[in-house]
Amino acid sequence: MLEALGRPAPDVAHLSIGGVARMAPTRVGGWLTPSERATYDALAVAKRRRDWLAGRVAAKELVRRRHQLGDDGYQRIRVAPVASGADRGRPRYDLDDRPGAYALSIAHSGDLGVAALAAAPGLRVGVDVEHPIDPSPGFDEVALAPTERVALAALPTALQRDARTRLWVVKEALVKALGTGLRVDLTDIAVPLDARGELAPGPFALRAVAGPLAALDPLAITARTFRIGPAHGAWVVLSPC
Repeated sequence: MLEALGRPAPDVAHLSIGGVARMAPTRVGGWLTPSERATYDALAVAKRRRDWLAGRVAAKELVRRRHQLGDDGYQRIRVAPVASGADRGRPRYDLDDRPGAYALSIAHSGDLGVAALAAAPGLRVGVDVEHPIDPSPGFDEVALAPTERVALAALPTALQRDARTRLWVVKEALVKALGTGLRVDLTDIAVPLDARGELAPGPFALRAVAGPLAALDPLAITARTFRIGPAHGAWVVLSPC
């Protein structure tokens, strides 16, 4: 795990997508605002509808707790993507029709819906969760920095699958926090690994000479990994140094 560097951890919640789906027939009306319910009903693919709902419920639960709302607080919270600008597509929330003060991130994998809520205004947050990755040919060359590939190859074979997945979820969480998605070159991001394939103390190495990575101070990055059963997760917080 990377050093915390003095920045507070986000709140993180995870839910069973299947469990949320089973409760949906009786609970969805209490979870969603009218506009969210319209979006939910318009999703034609059942898996997408289940994933979307679980992510929204996890996010709303974090917001509800942060703002100390009662059990009826879900409908006071609207979670929706930013419509335009540099943060277009990032999830955000409104509380009582006013913009929320804390950054939000949502992820899904298998039966898991995960959300993270930044601990303070002004912090950017990203979260990701994945089940262990069996890479397709060429994955490492596209997703991993040269130093990461060397570190991965030096690990015992039994540790490589989990270590590769950790690298991937940390990078996914970082680009979510940046708001770039996969529009950046992931090989320009080098996440430090220790001899066990865990995140090592110390800053990320960023090789980019232009774009959002070039403007990012590695000391502004705080990251943690976590496990939910077999799945690997990570959150990343970005803040001014």
